[in-house]
Amino acid sequence: MTAVLQFGPAPRILFLRTSPAADAGLRDDVSTDEITPVRILSHYDERLARFPYTGFTAADGTRPIGPGAVQAGGFQVTVAGRRYGKGSSREHSPAAEKLAGIRLVIAESFERIYRQNADNIGLFTSTDFGLVDRIQRGEAIPVDELVAGRDDLAAAILRAGGLLQFGQRHLKTVIAGLTRNPSPHPRTLFEKIVHQHLLQTPVTRTDPQPGEGCFVHADWRFIHEYYTGMAAHMLHATLGKPLRLHAPESIVVFEDHTSYTGESPAHRPPDWCRTCRPCAGRSATSRRPTGCANTARRPKPKCPPPWGRGWPPASRTP
Repeated sequence: MTAVLQFGPAPRILFLRTSPAADAGLRDDVSTDEITPVRILSHYDERLARFPYTGFTAADGTRPIGPGAVQAGGFQVTVAGRRYGKGSSREHSPAAEKLAGIRLVIAESFERIYRQNADNIGLFTSTDFGLVDRIQRGEAIPVDELVAGRDDLAAAILRAGGLLQFGQRHLKTVIAGLTRNPSPHPRTLFEKIVHQHLLQTPVTRTDPQPGEGCFVHADWRFIHEYYTGMAAHMLHATLGKPLRLHAPESIVVFEDHTSYTGESPAHRPPDWCRTCRPCAGRSATSRRPTGCANTARRPKPKCPPPWGRGWPPASRTP
């Protein structure tokens, strides 16, 4: 039986336009900072569902989408212009969209990292605008159409429902089976490193070509505090507790974005410092039961006072 995406008889589609006018053009360059503004990145679970597009800005400078609006509106499809998902490699963006009920994003083009992050959680993306009319008519869309033109690995991950589900199906027994394939032509240093660490799976080639996806064994793995809580939440939701990670001693958890929370003027708006703290704390509590390594971090000064109490500072911080 062919898998399909069902949207129901009267699905709601969210068009991200330059203005509220029905004939306004679609917004180009919708960034991940507009999809999930930095102030909400301390959320990593179902609470993200309230915040997709809350940073979206129309041509007149207004932000028409408030917290909870997408979820309350029952939107299932988002439509936008070119270079959708540009900017920071922010895993929160597709996660917030999917948690709010978005199942498909249609755009003229996508930034690569955003699209891969969407693939990894089973959020479909497409550049086929012909889908809009079909969905509005209540037509079910075959998954084969939604993954047409994607590389074999991306298509397989989407068909599985996301990277974690794909891993449970295909990656449980490949860790020890590193491949050593002779090459008919000279390899670059990068190609040699990839092939020395290549993992063989049922859906990836033993001799991957440029542009094709593959899996490799990593000598060291790193994760920063903005994503540790989300990763732990996703792993627990999919695999339960306790987690048993492969070679946890090779996974290094480090603090990056919140290292200067108490000192940086960019982090001084009301409550921002106070929302960063739980993010870093969740990173630590997620790490401890798994046996992952931790890097040293700077001791944090106290959070600065909110607006109206000593802000802005008399002199600019260098």
